Amino acid sequence: MTNGTSLGGIHREADASTTEHPASSSTLSDVCADLHQRVTNFLNAEPKEEVVRRTQQQTKVALQVIEKALRDYEYALCHYLTTLVTTVAC
Repeated sequence: MTNGTSLGGIHREADASTTEHPASSSTLSDVCADLHQRVTNFLNAEPKEEVVRRTQQQTKVALQVIEKALRDYEYALCHYLTTLVTTVAC
């Protein structure tokens, strides 16, 4: 089995050991770029099975949740830092 495909009609977790990984000395930026490309490829692929289509949909939902959390966190962090700087400056 490779990357979540089924063997004999049984779906199992993906075998990540069969995929290429960036070198362990890669920067965080390199790893993020690689992961972004993999997720984008997965989301853009035409699903051949219903389970893949549902996983793509759920992945899109999860990405929206992450984006919202990052926006909210950025706002909260900026608000906190602004309050901190104002308090320290007074």
